[in-house]
Amino acid sequence: IDDKLYGQGKMYYENGQLGREGEFKNNMLNGQGKSYRNNGQLQCEGEFKDDKLYGQGKSYYENGQLGSEGEFKDDKLYGQGK
Repeated sequence: IDDKLYGQGKMYYENGQLGREGEFKNNMLNGQGKSYRNNGQLQCEGEFKDDKLYGQGKSYYENGQLGSEGEFKDDKLYGQGK
């Protein structure tokens, strides 16, 4: 039995907080999604590839303020962006 998450779904931390939500393939975000810190605060959102921001996205500081926005590759801001 393959217990990996595919398609739209949500994954949670052991403490019950939402960890990730969006489009999954092999338990990794692939497509539009959001990733949260273990305290429930939004960490990043946008287009993902293998659980990393890849494409248009936004990342946030621990205080909730926008950290960077633009085109990402492997979780790093690429080219023009904030």
